[in-house]
Amino acid sequence: MVSDEEEEVGDLPPPMERMDVVIARFQRMNPPVFNGDESSEDADSWLRNVIFLFDRCQYDDELRLSLVILLLRKAEVHWWRGASSTLEETDVGISWNSFCETFRQEYVLE
Repeated sequence: MVSDEEEEVGDLPPPMERMDVVIARFQRMNPPVFNGDESSEDADSWLRNVIFLFDRCQYDDELRLSLVILLLRKAEVHWWRGASSTLEETDVGISWNSFCETFRQEYVLE
């Protein structure tokens, strides 16, 4: 006979991997970094390549946002700090989708 406590424990989701392990594994894939020196087409291609990697790894949106920030270089780190502050202040919120949309508005000419 299974107690209620044992049944509840069995229903728990699998534990999350430690973030340092996830980052190390992600970095071994040699993801492309974004320097901001790229053309509009290159910026769009960079984002599509990063999305492809995330899709292959089946990363959720929260993890995608955490990892993509590690790929920003130079002034782009400062750009994201400012952009994320603006997103919070305007109640849009910081999410993977808002990152992609804001990135495209800033770096990809339509």
